[in-house]
Amino acid sequence: MISSLANRALERDGLGAIRDRVLAGERLSETEALRLLETADLAAVGALANHVRERRHGDLTFYNRNVHLNPTNVCVASCKFCSFARPDDRDASEGYTMSLDEAVQKVLSRRPLGITEVHMVAGLHPTLEWEYYPELLRRIHAAWPELTIKAFTAIEIHFWAEKYGKSYEQVLRELQAAGLDTMPGGGAEIFAPRVRRQICDDKATADEWLEIHRTAHRLGIKTNATMLYGHIERLEERSVFFFGPGVACYPGMIVGENSRENDMVVNPCVKKHLTNMRASTSDETLRLSLRTKVGQKY
Repeated sequence: MISSLANRALERDGLGAIRDRVLAGERLSETEALRLLETADLAAVGALANHVRERRHGDLTFYNRNVHLNPTNVCVASCKFCSFARPDDRDASEGYTMSLDEAVQKVLSRRPLGITEVHMVAGLHPTLEWEYYPELLRRIHAAWPELTIKAFTAIEIHFWAEKYGKSYEQVLRELQAAGLDTMPGGGAEIFAPRVRRQICDDKATADEWLEIHRTAHRLGIKTNATMLYGHIERLEERSVFFFGPGVACYPGMIVGENSRENDMVVNPCVKKHLTNMRASTSDETLRLSLRTKVGQKY
C-alpha cells in the first residue's frame, strides 16, 4: 500500500480514480496515461509506481555496470538533435572509425572494473563492409564470453538491411550468431509522424523501427525502446509512445538496468510486454527507455 501522505496528494491532484485502478492491478487507458504525464506531483506518482514495483518484484533493485563502445561516429543521417555523429565528407571532419583491434581492446581494458555489459552503438557508416559488425561481436564474445553484448539500434539494422541487401531477420540472425544478446532502444525517439518529420526524417520510420523489434523478439532478442523527449513533442505524443495494438499502461519506470535480471520499476507507463523502463541522458536531453523482456516470467 502507499502512504497516507501520497494518498492525500493523489486525491488533491484528482488522481484518486487512477490510484484505485492501479491498486486493483488494472491497466490504464491512454487518457489516464496522459493525465499522469500532466501531474506535477512526481513524488506522489512515484509512490504509486513503487507500489507496482514491489508488487511485481518485491523490495529489490537490480543494476549493471557497463561500458559504452562507439566503434565509429561517421554517420549519413542528419538527426536534428544529435551532437555525436560526424560526416565523412568534410576536410575538417572529426569523424573516426576504430579498427577491430582498437574496438575490442577498449572493451577488454574495462575488465578490471567488474563490467557486466557492453552497450554498443555505431553511426550509419556509408563505406564499412558488413563483416566489420559481426566480426566485432565475435571477437568480443570470444575474448570475454560472460559479458552481455547489447548492440546496434533498429536504425542501424534498417540501414544495413537496405545497404547490404538483407532482410531484417537475416541481419539479426547473423549478429545473434556472432554474439548479440540484446538490443538498445535508440532511434525510437517519438513515434508521432509530425515529430519524426522534423527531427529525424532520413532514417527508419516508426513502423520500420517497430517491425525490427518485433523480429528481434521472435528471435528471442530482448530490446529497449527509448523515448527522446523534452523537445518539440506534445504530451499526447509522449503518451502515444506507450500505446498501440494490445498495449496498455501501468505505473512503472526503472533507475537501474541489468540485461539478465529484473529491474526496479518506478515511472508512469509501461507497455503490455514492456515491464521495465530506464532513464538516461544524452546530449543533455533526458531519455526515457523501456526494456522488453521476451519469454521471461516476472
